[in-house]
Amino acid sequence: MEVNEPAPKLYKQYMSPKEYLEFDRAADERYEYVDGKVLRMERAYEPPYAMAGTRMRHVRIVSKLHGRIFQQLDGKGCDVLTNDIRTAVNSSDSYFYPDLVIVCGKAEIEDRKSDVLLNPGIIIEVLSKGTKDFDLGTKQFKYMQNGSVQEMAFVDSSIMSVQISRRQPDNLWKFEWLSNPDDLLQFFLLI
Repeated sequence: MEVNEPAPKLYKQYMSPKEYLEFDRAADERYEYVDGKVLRMERAYEPPYAMAGTRMRHVRIVSKLHGRIFQQLDGKGCDVLTNDIRTAVNSSDSYFYPDLVIVCGKAEIEDRKSDVLLNPGIIIEVLSKGTKDFDLGTKQFKYMQNGSVQEMAFVDSSIMSVQISRRQPDNLWKFEWLSNPDDLLQFFLLI
């Protein structure tokens, strides 16, 4: 029996920021970049984490958040952007695709390609079993390195829980959790 499957695409696991941007812009899939290491984005939906409905639940949460935030931003000079835009972490040469990004005022971009945002004000990530540790660990720490990020929300897709991180005037971070159906998710940057 003959099996005709395409060969897996190979790529260098470590690249310079410039090599990464060229590679990611030409790729059929999305990749994130952390301190020189290239990471495939679809890892959350692969075994052992691939559970029925995981992707649909994630997409549904992102869509609902986008719609509600979009309505709230009307006339405030802010945009809510989906994970189609890459976000840079200036101080550590890392690039991510957050589920949602809010930028107020003029969006600063890295180059003429207009696909790398430098000044996110608020970042929202929807967590799944496959991404939770990475998002609440490496990603959150890296986002904190970007001076424009003032608030972050990490929404768990499997239980009713939202972790909110807010930059304080002394540049330290305050964390709070919402877990009650009556809790209200508010971003102070938008008030």
